[in-house]
Amino acid sequence: MLQTPGKNTARDILYREYLTNALTPIQIRSAAILLLLGEEPREIPYLDAFGVQHNRIYSIENDLRVYNIQRDLDLGIHLRYQDMKKFLMSHLRKENRFAFLNLDIEGTFRHNLDPSLTEVLLYCLWFPETAVATYTTVGHDEYMLFEGIYSLAILLWLAPDETEECIATLEKRYAEAGYENAFSLVLRDLFWIRSHMEHACAATCRHGMAPHEHLNKLLSCEAFIWAYMLSFKKTPMRFDALQKAIGQLSTYSNPEKRAVMTQFPYCGIHISDLRHLIYRGDHVWSQKCYFAKFENISTNPMELRLWVVETLRRFVETPLTFIDQKGYRKDYDQHEDIMYGRSIIWYRKSLYTKFKPREISLGT
Repeated sequence: MLQTPGKNTARDILYREYLTNALTPIQIRSAAILLLLGEEPREIPYLDAFGVQHNRIYSIENDLRVYNIQRDLDLGIHLRYQDMKKFLMSHLRKENRFAFLNLDIEGTFRHNLDPSLTEVLLYCLWFPETAVATYTTVGHDEYMLFEGIYSLAILLWLAPDETEECIATLEKRYAEAGYENAFSLVLRDLFWIRSHMEHACAATCRHGMAPHEHLNKLLSCEAFIWAYMLSFKKTPMRFDALQKAIGQLSTYSNPEKRAVMTQFPYCGIHISDLRHLIYRGDHVWSQKCYFAKFENISTNPMELRLWVVETLRRFVETPLTFIDQKGYRKDYDQHEDIMYGRSIIWYRKSLYTKFKPREISLGT
């Protein structure tokens, strides 16, 4: 990805602030680091400062030209010519003990990280003292916004008050940071939350802490909620109308379906630490960054609704760090309890005619 002052500041925050608080020096030095170095190994000086031996650094690269550049640098690292998604899904558990997974993949979270997230969270279940950095590029990905709207409906079903508080708070922060399309940025956060919720359930099942049908029930309920929403076909779709429709589900006439929708699965892993950033790159694009740690709570698993409430509150309580094009940073911690006005979520019929929610499975 193109290097910019904003990206440099975000990298500085990651290594000099977040990692030094999330992990001890011994944890960083004694385990491996997974990252994507790119054309210039800008992370190496930070890792050298931690005392990380180069033979503990793994760099994954799927661009042959960049791979050859890294190979010619002869840094003494483990270098793989491979797609990061494939590495995470097939090799993560077979490699060294990682202290930090820096999954800085160019593009959207939906395409590049979500498909392999169950493997990442399963790894964090086995090794809870692992820091994970994920990213998504803010561009013209209509389907990412569709997934965000889908996520909004699901989160309103699970935790209506906390969801409204979270989206109102985040929208205000993005607006204060100068983004005109603040709500679209919130939708990306909501998909990140829902994705982690679903994959946390999948990892819990894969770990053997819950039967596989728990995940299937959750996904079935989500599909039913979305089908119910599509039956209205409101254009434009407004927040208050969506909120009202979700509220009506509690009085759904089919008692068997209503009973299933109140039986929530449990999660054996949750987010224990979070840092939330966004930086402006060149021209119009921005990059969202999520630095997180996950805690194994298999001895006391958390009901899904409570997991969602806790995660939404964590986003509310965690300031948003905004970094401008010159690399200057500012934290925003404004808070809003409710959405004001009849906010429009989506203007066009494409939500009803084009969108098919992405699917996840338990894998192997």
